[in-house]
Amino acid sequence: MAEPLRLGLVGCGRIAEHGYLPALARSSRVQLVAVADPLASRRALVPAAAGFDGIEPLLAAVEVDAIVIASPPASHLSDAAAAAAAGIPALVEKPPGRDLAEAKELAALGPPPRLGFNRRFDARWQAFERTLQHRVATSISLRLELSTGDWRPAGGDDALLDLGVHLADLALRLAGPVRSVRAAELDAAHARLELESARGEVELELAHGRAYRERAEAAGIAGLDASSTTARLRDRLRRTADRPLPASLARQLDAFAAAVRGEAAPNLATAEDGVAVLRILDAARRSAASGGTRIDLH
Repeated sequence: MAEPLRLGLVGCGRIAEHGYLPALARSSRVQLVAVADPLASRRALVPAAAGFDGIEPLLAAVEVDAIVIASPPASHLSDAAAAAAAGIPALVEKPPGRDLAEAKELAALGPPPRLGFNRRFDARWQAFERTLQHRVATSISLRLELSTGDWRPAGGDDALLDLGVHLADLALRLAGPVRSVRAAELDAAHARLELESARGEVELELAHGRAYRERAEAAGIAGLDASSTTARLRDRLRRTADRPLPASLARQLDAFAAAVRGEAAPNLATAEDGVAVLRILDAARRSAASGGTRIDLH
């Protein structure tokens, strides 16, 4: 078996504490050797790793094979550019950028980073995807709701950017290229989007400030329905029996390690996938600004 990749982690906030750090304990393909975060208290979450206040000093002082960028979205592009300039493969947490322009800049980096669309590696969503593989045109409904009491988006991201990235990526995987987008409802905390795709209509609904729920159904057949009666996501994350996040991130890290070593990693999102997703969100914003007009993507 190959030696584990020496990994650097940039950003030690909530996604690192509740996701990447427990995921790293499950993965045998990567070894965390350095972390970077401006706050010493967050760097202290990983006392065994070398700690730095930013990506540049980390790259200057420690030899790493790859970098995971889990900093706030406003820093994703600059952190990824620093990794690219050093020739270090990077995995950038979602969203790939704050808007479509940043997603395109990210994709133009050389080498372009891979993206952390972790629900591609969630066993529940993978099972739902398999149920649709042999279906023809269908209608699909995807829903994702989270409380922000204990999982407030970094940088004040609205629900569309924070949660819409997940659902737009899943819509592309489940239903193929999106032809048009209409924002039936859109504000900072909630969105309902209607997509016209290659395989039919897809409805996306997402919201902040509600009890946790993920739901997916196709042609009236429920394929996924996960929910919690409590709005305190932190409590749900701490229950070991109900923690799909570290499991999906561990599989994502394994796929990233495979890609870095030149092996096949078909489920790992590319920077171009991020452009496709942000194009949908950009169209949704333009639709809402024009009173709910359907926006053609072609």
